[in-house]
Amino acid sequence: MDGDSSMEVVTGGHYYDGIRNVAQLCVWNGAALALEDVIAWYWTDDTDIRSIAVGNVDIMGVLDKEIVTVGSYSDGTHDSAQLYVWDASSLALEDVQTWRWERDTYIESVALASVDSVKGVDIITGGSFWDDWSGMNAQLCVWSGSSLTLKYVQAWQWGTSTYIESVAECEVTTATPDEVVTGGYYEYSYDMNAQLCVWT
Repeated sequence: MDGDSSMEVVTGGHYYDGIRNVAQLCVWNGAALALEDVIAWYWTDDTDIRSIAVGNVDIMGVLDKEIVTVGSYSDGTHDSAQLYVWDASSLALEDVQTWRWERDTYIESVALASVDSVKGVDIITGGSFWDDWSGMNAQLCVWSGSSLTLKYVQAWQWGTSTYIESVAECEVTTATPDEVVTGGYYEYSYDMNAQLCVWT
């Protein structure tokens, strides 16, 4: 990740500082698990990282890798989704996107892929939002890796609440381009039901 000959391990999560949850992104030496770099931050109140991905998501031809982190932060009243792009070698912040639909929005998983015929790497996020009248709705978004502009979005609700817990991109049929796969669950009559979806 930093241009040397060794592999690194990247972890994301949060720690409690006695007042709030603080997001924490760490880069470790892969052989010794010695800490090489760390960055921690919060916006207003609780802030966390729920998932990370590593790849070249910015301008085509640039070989430097980026770390993409997703999660949420609280402003004291509502929770908003938070998407960050970091330079992998320095942990310098390159870009950020936040959004909130209705009352609260959460992102649980991220994947990197080219999902259409447009050149470049896309960022796929999966999570949920609370619509304030019927419950949680699953939310699947595709973002341009170079600009963090929203390219595609799909939201749905089965039963009383629906959640995405994980996203991936792979070839599951003979169709081109590859498909986006989401895994999660939905609630109905107090039961939780697993939900696996495949999207073009």
